Amino acid sequence: MKLLTHNMLACHIKTVKNGFPFKIEATKVEEIEADFDPDFLRHIFPRIEYKALREAAETLGAANFSEQSCPLAVHLF
Repeated sequence: MKLLTHNMLACHIKTVKNGFPFKIEATKVEEIEADFDPDFLRHIFPRIEYKALREAAETLGAANFSEQSCPLAVHLF
């Protein structure tokens, strides 16, 4: 699952107290490069929960995934 997709998922079951973000338990992690699409990024950036994205990336072993390593992240706060 893509991290940006994971960042948009939430549980809407009424009995669930904290439905975001979903916990990730990966058995296999694979990095696949994607083409740079500035229009997509401009559209998606306002919707990203950066803290949840960073936590998910760290769970999957992404090294140095921080506000400093992603200069565009300053627009997400």
